[in-house]
Amino acid sequence: MLALLLVLGAVHSAGASTKCVETGHKANYSSFCALTSDRNHPRQLVRHMGRFASRQQSRQPPMRLLPSLILIGSIKAGTTTLWSALVDSSDGAINTGGTTHKGAISHKEKDFFGDPSQWRRGGSWYERAWTLCSRSSAPKVQVAIDATPAYHVWYDAPMNMQAFFGNRSPQIRLLWVMREPIEKFWSYFWELKSYGGNWDTV
Repeated sequence: MLALLLVLGAVHSAGASTKCVETGHKANYSSFCALTSDRNHPRQLVRHMGRFASRQQSRQPPMRLLPSLILIGSIKAGTTTLWSALVDSSDGAINTGGTTHKGAISHKEKDFFGDPSQWRRGGSWYERAWTLCSRSSAPKVQVAIDATPAYHVWYDAPMNMQAFFGNRSPQIRLLWVMREPIEKFWSYFWELKSYGGNWDTV
């Protein structure tokens, strides 16, 4: 319980809670440029402008609740337990986003910033995994969390986070769970055994 309070307190004090971010590409204004060559009656031009305004309104980039809390590790240190407790105890304040092609595990672990095959899919792909925000109503107070323990072993993960979040980077809070090394070793060993894994290849 103390861990939950510390995590939520750190995020709240940093002002990293609900932040709906405009995502995707900006609207294409080539249609507007084409209007300058329209030689029809002015009222026809007004109708063109009306249709253009309607199209541009519908093309507004979506607003999404991107993560402001990232659980980066480490493996076999209780990250899944902490993530589950945060989600179950926050009364909806912790938002885990959707799933990706990796299935149910991606509800917790998006793996975007570390796994090169995920990173190559691009920022728009990652953004689509997160909750759409309504432009017409006040957003619910939430913190989006990407809990991917493997981020701590991927060399490019910090640089990829900086590239993706840009000037929002100072608002991102990273949580690294540690564990006594010997206990962690045996926990990982027995998990591999249960899966039929080969310890010699680790």
